Amino acid sequence: MAGDFFRLIERQRPDVRGNLETLNYVQSCVQLRAYLCRVALEAGLMLACALPFVLIAAWHSRTRRWGSLLFVASLVVLNVGLTEIPRVDGFQHLHWSWQECLLSTAWPFLLIALVPGISLVSIGVTSRFRPGWLKPSILAGLLALAVPAVFFILGVRKKLDAEGWAFLLIMPGLAEELVFRGVYQSLLNRWRARNSVGGSSSLPYSSPGPTALST
Repeated sequence: MAGDFFRLIERQRPDVRGNLETLNYVQSCVQLRAYLCRVALEAGLMLACALPFVLIAAWHSRTRRWGSLLFVASLVVLNVGLTEIPRVDGFQHLHWSWQECLLSTAWPFLLIALVPGISLVSIGVTSRFRPGWLKPSILAGLLALAVPAVFFILGVRKKLDAEGWAFLLIMPGLAEELVFRGVYQSLLNRWRARNSVGGSSSLPYSSPGPTALST
């Protein structure tokens, strides 16, 4: 409707093109400000929730490498910023968050290519399967199928179509494993191990190796 209104004005007054360009510029600034506010709010809440635990770990550490923590915090902001990008053509008509999850899945691999010391092994992508991995994997797969199936059977406002089933079974777990258990946890475990007395870590899943995609 707004586009038709502007086109009507432009046909009636050709000299109004400059005003339309100004309005488009103002609209772009408003959208950019809203985007930055969403990123700041969401990333700020995530970091604020994690701050008490980080401070406790830093308090009990021999040395405090704040640069490493700031690096992880910047990655949190990066992930939020990527997931809040407005959808481009090809993703706008999709009901599920394909663009957001694809971007979250892609940036860890770019981080591996650009930052020395971070590899596929360190985030657990190429780690060997641990003994006894098959039964838990089958159980997790059955649960992943059972949860949406229950909602489908009970009846929901929007029925799951093929796109919904494909998204729920693939993208959320893949993106979360790579970002949270792969990148964030491996970097924090590495920082905790270096800062702990005697060089050992007391955090669960303290090994920087098989954390993601290896259960």
